[in-house]
Amino acid sequence: MAIFESAPRSATAVTEEEAELLALSPEKFKQTIYQKPEMAFEIFRELSARLRRREELAAGARLQEGGLAADA
Repeated sequence: MAIFESAPRSATAVTEEEAELLALSPEKFKQTIYQKPEMAFEIFRELSARLRRREELAAGARLQEGGLAADA
């Protein structure tokens, strides 16, 4: 996501098996998205799913905190 925000990376990745990785500069990334717009939709779909999971986890945590407060 750092590539969208022009910010330093905030995470690292570890593979479970041997992998081939592609490194893109921000400019090359933009060029690729312009040339392959379907790639942008896949990225947006994945980011949306991740955001939804985070929101669901946060909502569950708030419910647990509320339940714990009520039990105290």
